[in-house]
Amino acid sequence: AVLGSAQQGPSAVAPVVQRVLVVDDDDFNLMVMESHLPQPPLQVRTAANGRLALAAAVQERPDLIIMDIEMPVMGGEEAMRAIREHQAATGQAPSQIVAYSGSDDPEIVACLLASGFDHFLKKPATEQDVLQLLSIQPVAVGA
Repeated sequence: AVLGSAQQGPSAVAPVVQRVLVVDDDDFNLMVMESHLPQPPLQVRTAANGRLALAAAVQERPDLIIMDIEMPVMGGEEAMRAIREHQAATGQAPSQIVAYSGSDDPEIVACLLASGFDHFLKKPATEQDVLQLLSIQPVAVGA
């Protein structure tokens, strides 16, 4: 889904969101996104580039990944593909991966969704945008 101008890519029914990985090379963007994510109940980790995101996803599978696209070391699309490959090779359920970008050009968004991202979120995201993103995922309610 494109949130804030939401569009959705092909994806299966998502598991309950508990673990969130936020990936951005800008410390301010990481801080803002973390402030929009309710902790608890969410466990939020951050990574400054795609290589660190891949390492974090290998260490512990996130339910939801909010991934910047343009980053040094390893960009968002390359990291998304590597995470998808790792999860498929190890029999893990695929994480929901959100492309997080300042560009909301319809052609770019369509390409990102076609490349394997599940959703698109435009920068800068408001708290309402992030909560809308979380509402797409089934969130656990006390049993």
